[in-house]
Amino acid sequence: MIWNEILKGESHQLEFKKELSGDMKKILKTVCAFANGDGGKIVFGIENNTLAVAGIESDKVFILMDSLADMISNNCSPQIIPYITFETINDKTVVIVEIRPGQNTPYYLKSAGSLEGTYIRVGATTRKAESEKVQELILFGTHRSFDELITKDAEPVQKKDITALCKMISRYNGLDRPVTVDHLVSWKLLKREKNRYLPSVGFRLLTYNDLHFARIQCALFKGTDRTEFLDRKEFEGSLCDQIEEAYTFVLKHINKRSRINGLYREDIYELPLAAVREIIVNAVMHRNYLMHSCIQVSVFSDRLEIVSPGGLYAGLTKEEMLSGSSSIRNQRLADIFMKMRIVEKWGTGVLRVFRLCSEAGLARPKYTTEGDFVRVEIFRPGAEDDSRGEAPLPVRASARLPETR
Repeated sequence: MIWNEILKGESHQLEFKKELSGDMKKILKTVCAFANGDGGKIVFGIENNTLAVAGIESDKVFILMDSLADMISNNCSPQIIPYITFETINDKTVVIVEIRPGQNTPYYLKSAGSLEGTYIRVGATTRKAESEKVQELILFGTHRSFDELITKDAEPVQKKDITALCKMISRYNGLDRPVTVDHLVSWKLLKREKNRYLPSVGFRLLTYNDLHFARIQCALFKGTDRTEFLDRKEFEGSLCDQIEEAYTFVLKHINKRSRINGLYREDIYELPLAAVREIIVNAVMHRNYLMHSCIQVSVFSDRLEIVSPGGLYAGLTKEEMLSGSSSIRNQRLADIFMKMRIVEKWGTGVLRVFRLCSEAGLARPKYTTEGDFVRVEIFRPGAEDDSRGEAPLPVRASARLPETR
């Protein structure tokens, strides 16, 4: 019953209206936002502030349902077909408009056009989509990923960059068979055009990386907030180099102890290194490269925090992510990272991080999805194990990530 959902209040997928009146455009904006995201429901006959059931007069229920169907179908593009029902709560009738997640994004108000009339859901609010988000919705609606695009400003690739990437993939992969330019073409990293090769965005990111915001900013802070810097670096260039440099920065600024294992001394860090590396890799692989923001890796006295631009992709929910599901925003990068054995299985990284931190006796890591950002926090030893962390989840065993090269 819808009443159980109503009791939780408005949310990412739920909105209340007392009646169909006032600014009809607000309702249409929310409809488009639901279609562009995870779907959702608008319930008519509910007081937003008190959750009281005002109800819809019985002789107006079907009129309202017909009006809503016509209004949504006629004013949204591509056409949205709502699923409209009604339920009785405390002898009063509420009308429920359910919008399913759309596959032909972006959905927008016809009167405003796709650039100005596209809306998304952020928490319990409906907001106009920024141009970067509209571009991503266009790509999703046409079943493409940004990293496979050949942009208009792309210059032909130099032979040295092709050779360098082939060698790097071969080295990480560990196979005797060399990677060739034909492989890069078949993997959609390059496009052959007569006697030259044009680079995809993915090729550029993996080599000379001329995308200004495709960087990792690292900082060490005094205490638990961002008031005072103790050290900071910004890494650019190839994504693989950035991963190694950010990883090394974290290792430099967390505690370690040593123990003697036979004839050798073994360094033991306060945070599980495989978990640190996993989170950095996931941030690089899943971020939205259309956004004008950098990945941020911050070391505080009580935690390591990594923020990645780009929220969850293609309707993936936080609950699904935490249980091991995955939705790949950057298909080319994900494929190459798999081939290079930087990642092993899509969707298992979160579970691995939980397991590694649990085995190290640390507080449970916290994953936060905030609109266009994903924040991951690993708490250092001594941090209070309270409600900041996620609930424990079942984990699956997995192979260890490659060590730093």
